[in-house]
Amino acid sequence: MIWSKKVPKRSRITPSTKVKITLSLAALLLFGVALMEAQFVSSDPGGTHAVQAAPDVLALDARVTLGQATLDEILSLLFPPEGLNAGLAWLDRYSSQPGCCESVAYETGLRQLDAEAGWYGTDGGVWAALPDLRSETLVMAGRKDIDVPVQNARLLAARIPGATLRLFAHTGHGLPLQRPIAVARAVDRFLRAG
Repeated sequence: MIWSKKVPKRSRITPSTKVKITLSLAALLLFGVALMEAQFVSSDPGGTHAVQAAPDVLALDARVTLGQATLDEILSLLFPPEGLNAGLAWLDRYSSQPGCCESVAYETGLRQLDAEAGWYGTDGGVWAALPDLRSETLVMAGRKDIDVPVQNARLLAARIPGATLRLFAHTGHGLPLQRPIAVARAVDRFLRAG
């Protein structure tokens, strides 16, 4: 995931349709992060430069997107084995919320998968526009992310001028869910740095 203090108006960078993780806003707000200034841009560069997950992970991702995965499969996509307790704790908090757990229509899942296919197509992604990003940028990823391999974070940070890369050990695709306080602190330090 990328946090940028300001995205230039003429930049062609747009929010990725690949985003599936909801940041833990409560944890971010604990530290008074100025969210209005930060923009989430993408989780990978897309196009032919992106490093895609293994075929079995892509198939699992599709089942999750279409609402056909088991709970264990969803957790295995978001959290590495050593992060499973954090995943279960997140799931318990999430499912206990009033109005929790509305389902996503199958057709919506199909549209998401179409958008992902376009994102990874030869004309997809934001690779060409990344060098035009002139604002301070923080790129974060879990070192054990099987859905969006960590190599993508390295590619993004190397391609964006002056970007800061922050990788989290023992953390998967559910980075802000598994490590909300650490993510909040990293974003807070980034936004407060001058």
